[in-house]
Amino acid sequence: MDLEYLVQVITREIVNKIQNESMTECEVNKPEIMVVYTGGSIGFKQSLQELGKISKWCNCRLVLSKSAARIYKDTKIFADKNIRNVYKEEERVFNISSLLQKVQLVVMPVMTFNTMAKIAMGICDNLITNIIFHCLTTGIPVISARNAADLQDPERKGLPKYKYNPGLIQMSNEYLKKLEVLGIQLADVTQLEQRCRDTLVSKEPKPVVINDKKKIITQADITQEVINQGFLKVPANVFFTPLAKDIIKSYDLKVYTE
Repeated sequence: MDLEYLVQVITREIVNKIQNESMTECEVNKPEIMVVYTGGSIGFKQSLQELGKISKWCNCRLVLSKSAARIYKDTKIFADKNIRNVYKEEERVFNISSLLQKVQLVVMPVMTFNTMAKIAMGICDNLITNIIFHCLTTGIPVISARNAADLQDPERKGLPKYKYNPGLIQMSNEYLKKLEVLGIQLADVTQLEQRCRDTLVSKEPKPVVINDKKKIITQADITQEVINQGFLKVPANVFFTPLAKDIIKSYDLKVYTE
């Protein structure tokens, strides 16, 4: 066998092994997020887009309420969102502590008026409300899209049978304020991914350390903290290794030069 060809084969195998190990390490170190869906439709399409962004840099577990499981019967709609586990409330009785093991953040992309009202009044009578109250009593951050619960949401107001009711509007606003008092972060559904980053990432962005002589960025420079913050800030004229480029593309990271 030609010696040069043999060297190329061995080199390629070594590079592939290093790449696989690096990508596996990144996968293991991803933040654990629980994504909770209740049975609403307002903001649902936008939530899938945000979930797609979130799942690029987080390990996501999906929980469907009974009504959500009925509405989203085909869970294939979540198939390309890198969801590791799907839990349905109607399937069995869950141990909340076990379900939330290692979870660093709970996100509700669709929170119905009913779910909002129950949380605001301290009612824990289903899986979803028990998950939220467990988070509130153990310090796990909770972020919720307000759209489906907000009676003044533009998408809701555009429905054919929408009728303005001042009393219900006031009730909705008061419940939303109560949720914020409890510590639940409310956001527009289109801002969920950014809110997740803001919550999980340190306030001070982690800079990428560059070798001044080589000015090379390798996969080792793109740490989990960098992935979480969603961008790299690097000096001009740096060189990215092929694997570093792959990781940047995989996690949809933005690159800014100083």
